[in-house]
Parts: sequence; C-alpha cells; structure tokens
Amino acid sequence: MSSGQTSRLGSRTIELALGTGALAMAVGAFAGHALVPERVADHYGWVHDRWYQREIGAFNAGLGYGIIAYARGRREEAFLGSWSSAAILMALTRFLAIRNGDRRGMWNIATVVEDAALGVGGLMLLRRARDSQ
Repeated sequence: MSSGQTSRLGSRTIELALGTGALAMAVGAFAGHALVPERVADHYGWVHDRWYQREIGAFNAGLGYGIIAYARGRREEAFLGSWSSAAILMALTRFLAIRNGDRRGMWNIATVVEDAALGVGGLMLLRRARDSQ
C-alpha cells in the first residue's frame, strides 16, 4: 500500500469516527430534548420550557440529516439538506406550540412561516440540483 493510500484510509477512518460521533450526539440530543426536556433543562441549568427544548431537538435532528447525507456520499446536498430539514422541523415544532396555546402572536406566526419557507425553498433547490444531473 502506498503512502497516499494509507493517508486516505486514515482520513476515511477519522471521517467515519467523527461522523458516527456527531450522528450519535444529534440523535441523543434530539431524543433528550423531545422525551425528557425537564431533565435536560435541569442538567444544563436552563429554564423549564418544553417547546424550547423541542426546538433545540428539532435543530439537532436536522443536523442529523446532513451527517447521514454526507456519510452516504452526497456531500453536495449535506449542508443544504441539513439546514432545510432543521428549518422545517423548527416550523413544525413552533406551529405545534402555537396550536397548543403555549405560543401566540404575530411574531410567532411569522417565525413559523419564515422557517417553513426557508426549509421548503432549500428542498426545492436540492430537487433542482438533482434534476439537473
């Protein structure tokens, strides 16, 4: 094996280890924020607000999409897909908070619309890029 092949193999191993660790963190954060928000809030000294916790979890889940896309060799779409997924999940989380009466007002509604528009717009760009290939 040449020195270049050894270096690429080592680089791939490091990339795989970092990706696996990042995915585990994203999944763990999503699960913790979604399933046991009070415990997570206590651990970090945050105010108890289940919707805030769910928003953080939604963001982490979106990052998980990017990690999986990158690991599957779809590097070009990893960033945009990650942020688009996070935006859509944030919009959904905030919409549910409004529907449950825990958030209200025009600013919260505007935030849902903005997040949804960003997410859908990003996914449309991804689709356009795939269709052009």
